[in-house]
Amino acid sequence: MLIASRQGHVFEAELQPTDEFFKREEKYFRQLAGRQCIRFEQFPASAKKYIVFLSTATRLYQFIGQVTDVEVAGSMFTELFRAHEGQNANFQEMPGSLGRSELQFWSPFVQATGYPSVPKTFTWLTAAGLYCGDLTFGNQTSGDSVINNAQLVPYPRTVEASSPGTAAETPYATIDIPLAVNVTEFHYLMLFESSIKALSILTSDIIYEENIPLEFGEFVIGLFVDRIKSTYWVSTNLALYELIITEEDRNVWRIYLDRKAYDAALSHAKERLDLNTTSNIIASHGRTEELLYFLELMGDYEKVVTHWLQQRDWPKALGTLARQNSVSLYYKFSPGLMEHAPFETVNAWIRQPNLNSRNLIPALLRYDASRTAGEPGAEGQNQAIRYLTYVTRNLANTDTAVHNYLLSLYIAQARPNDEDVLLQFLQSHVMASL
Repeated sequence: MLIASRQGHVFEAELQPTDEFFKREEKYFRQLAGRQCIRFEQFPASAKKYIVFLSTATRLYQFIGQVTDVEVAGSMFTELFRAHEGQNANFQEMPGSLGRSELQFWSPFVQATGYPSVPKTFTWLTAAGLYCGDLTFGNQTSGDSVINNAQLVPYPRTVEASSPGTAAETPYATIDIPLAVNVTEFHYLMLFESSIKALSILTSDIIYEENIPLEFGEFVIGLFVDRIKSTYWVSTNLALYELIITEEDRNVWRIYLDRKAYDAALSHAKERLDLNTTSNIIASHGRTEELLYFLELMGDYEKVVTHWLQQRDWPKALGTLARQNSVSLYYKFSPGLMEHAPFETVNAWIRQPNLNSRNLIPALLRYDASRTAGEPGAEGQNQAIRYLTYVTRNLANTDTAVHNYLLSLYIAQARPNDEDVLLQFLQSHVMASL
């Protein structure tokens, strides 16, 4: 274990189940001013690489390096700290001083192991505010930092009224610095002399506040966490209070949605809300673009296609069909699309070889050949004949209903003294049957 003393020293010690509790005591590093907090973590991808976080009242240090085998070297962290001798370690400095330091971490619990993983977020109590952020363990080496997205969150202000009879009897705000802090997955917990408050990590808003029912002569001592059971506790000189945390993520998806972080919003909404409820909430805010994006992420392409058909935006409706794999949606929406955008619809059919041509005959019956007559190139052809010719020739379709319908189209299209196309079709089928 590592121990940080009030005098600013760092010790390594081994706890043994004997009368001599501490073995192999090692003293590291120069003296660091003030009360300290310390924690070490192993890098997930490297069994020998560790980081030591150490905070004082004004500085947060990060020592990254290789550790040694205790049984071989007699000490685990000697080489790690020795690598930082004669050079400055990575640190963040904050103005002011509270005369105390508190550094807390949040780690997700891993069901498979029964223990928390490496920490994902942290918070550091400073005179300037809560210094907090994310932690990313990668290929960092000595002198690097694992901190990302760091920010300084101001402490809440307490509004008080000025004394009666003064020149300005108006409310003013004073900064209320917490006695202790901790962090959950989505909130910062701050302990004050007679109350506790929770700030949203995502918005920095106070979302919970409760007074602590202190008896006469009772005072708070600290805010603690059982990392195995993920329970949080407030201790006083007379009692121990548990903070019951339930559904702290219930509004997280709304916050991500407001920030247009759709993937994050979806991941939390799927856990809490059904599709219709979520869709209705997004629609009620008039956010059509976000709604369509959400529906596609949820795989509800039917509603997206319906929207574009109502908007008479045929290309976007066809584009949505092309991004999904359900052939049933082609059968459902093709009649309307064939009526208004026959050339583009046939193109979409050709790009989807898994379609059953027989099921598209109702859509072909809605096609009006006069809509494309006179257009240049393939767009001017009879689109029903174009598609059925493609499936019979290129996809070797032998469905009698498809061939009979194609024959009826050729007959209907044939003009007096110009029956060459019809005769070619009949000849090809006679040859194919021999």
